[in-house]
Amino acid sequence: MESFGIAQTDLIIRQDSLDLKTTILSEIDKRSAAVNDKDLTIRALNNELAKYQVASPQLDKDLTVLFPELQSYSIGQQQYYAKKIV
Repeated sequence: MESFGIAQTDLIIRQDSLDLKTTILSEIDKRSAAVNDKDLTIRALNNELAKYQVASPQLDKDLTVLFPELQSYSIGQQQYYAKKIV
């Protein structure tokens, strides 16, 4: 402590390390759970998006071979729900 200009002084730090460790681990667990929830949500959304991606480089090649006069095209997913006839 002499380097700080306070000679003949003792610095005593008293802290319960067990409580500090528990608090830190608890906070880490909370943050990990939040990250895991976000990861699950992102994965579910990516899986949902993958269902709607029908275009691929191979499809482009196949269309060019089958329909050489085709200049441009668009692809979409159409959903049709039949009504019950009573």
